[in-house]
Amino acid sequence: MLVSDERHPTYLLAPEMATLIRCADDWRHELMFATLWYTGGKIGEVLALKGSDVRLEPGAQVVQYPIKGGGTRSIEITDPYFQGVLARGLRERVEVHHQPMLGIARQSASQWLKARMEHLDSRVPGRFVDVDVTFNTFRHSFAFNALLHAVPLQTLQHWLGHSNPEMTRRYMSYLGHDPREHMARVCFS
Repeated sequence: MLVSDERHPTYLLAPEMATLIRCADDWRHELMFATLWYTGGKIGEVLALKGSDVRLEPGAQVVQYPIKGGGTRSIEITDPYFQGVLARGLRERVEVHHQPMLGIARQSASQWLKARMEHLDSRVPGRFVDVDVTFNTFRHSFAFNALLHAVPLQTLQHWLGHSNPEMTRRYMSYLGHDPREHMARVCFS
């Protein structure tokens, strides 16, 4: 886990996120937490996600979020675990394909997150993590994980739905971005 300060929001690494998501006691909890982590969606977007926004056809496995001004931004789903979570969510909510898959309000989502963190804290001496985990923690963790895996900023900007590239560039500070270090690695001869 990497701790926040005034300039850097809190984010968790993949092992902590996997633990947080996979100890679900309800398929909807798992679906909400997994969708937040695997797509970088905002909590409002995830709560509004409908079955019709998810495509799990061969060669076209995506989650689509609407963007301001019309259109959608698509997040490709390549992880087999998350594909399975989405498929289960679609099976469970087949009768309401054009209604939100989770069918809950933000207050319920907040209660789910609080209960999950209390459960994890009870299993670990001290606390599961030493920070307060919020819905933004999932989004920040998604962005940091993408940068760790060399996702170009323009692609990350699209995935996060940022209209301003500077909003996405702020995540570079997580990596201790120092242009001098990058230049020292460039070979000119």
